[in-house]
Amino acid sequence: MLLKDGAELTAGTDPSNPDTDGDTVPDGVDDDPLASGGGFEFGLVSYWPLDSDLLDAADDNHGTEDGGVIPFEAGKFGNAISLDGTQNVIITGGDESEFDFTGGSMTVSAWCTAASITHWLAVLNRQG
Repeated sequence: MLLKDGAELTAGTDPSNPDTDGDTVPDGVDDDPLASGGGFEFGLVSYWPLDSDLLDAADDNHGTEDGGVIPFEAGKFGNAISLDGTQNVIITGGDESEFDFTGGSMTVSAWCTAASITHWLAVLNRQG
């Protein structure tokens, strides 16, 4: 344990900076895939922070706007995309075979909120 100005610190963190590693997820959040010991070592294929762009932080499976310009606004951690119901993010970069998982299963995690739900929504949809 390190001490700074009388405060206990975990190695690699800074109490005056809530996001020491700059990944848009506050330090100490258990599901932070960019933190030391996080998801990248365990087969994380893609990670889209959606903080200021549609780029894949883990690989080259980048997103492209579909249905108009997608705005960014304040989110739970950093920024988030704001979809109006007619917009999508299409994954156009990378090697599609990276999503062919052994056994045909995968886990997807997303933070979402909706002002209203008038019909079933799809967070993830595979085309083709």
